Amino acid sequence: MPTPVRSLLFRAVLLAVLGLAVTGPCARAAERWLRGQSDHFELLSSASEKNSRRLLVELERFRENALTMFPAPMLRESKVTIVFFGSDSGFEPYKPLYKGETKRVAGYFIDQPDQAFIAVSADSNAGYEEVIFHEYVHFLVRARGMNLPTWLNEGLAEVFSTFHMDGTGAEYGRPKDNHVERMSQSALMSVERLLAGDLVEHTAQRPSI
Repeated sequence: MPTPVRSLLFRAVLLAVLGLAVTGPCARAAERWLRGQSDHFELLSSASEKNSRRLLVELERFRENALTMFPAPMLRESKVTIVFFGSDSGFEPYKPLYKGETKRVAGYFIDQPDQAFIAVSADSNAGYEEVIFHEYVHFLVRARGMNLPTWLNEGLAEVFSTFHMDGTGAEYGRPKDNHVERMSQSALMSVERLLAGDLVEHTAQRPSI
């Protein structure tokens, strides 16, 4: 999780954006914020209107397909708020800290009893949709009260993050170039360490683990 100061700051920007977005697109600090909603998501976006609308549609499609893989009933489900920064520079002040330094993250997930947030930048090298899909899988796991080991929790999130849908159906599990490259250049992790969950970094780049 982000540090308390960053967490409070993140809440502050959410409240500010919500207040500005009630009447539609508004300018704040040279940024145009949009607010949109679907059945299961709320989107606060400083990205383009076209990308914002498309993202909401893709999120609902992803949720519908992912739920077929998670048959366990939900203990709770609140609307997830996506804060979609149009640039990495706009996202920078709200990135988590690690040992006093800003972490280079593509996005992160904050889950609280009454609300859940996913923050991501449109400039993400990992692909912002993949980042959001990854973090939303963590939400689905928690909403079902599932206490999965780290390797399985992160593994599922990475598999589902590759979601792609066309006219023939949905696809998951596409190899990721960065994973293939890392595996080709690094020694494999021991099974003992994997099962112990002794991980300090992972591909989805969440604030903490």
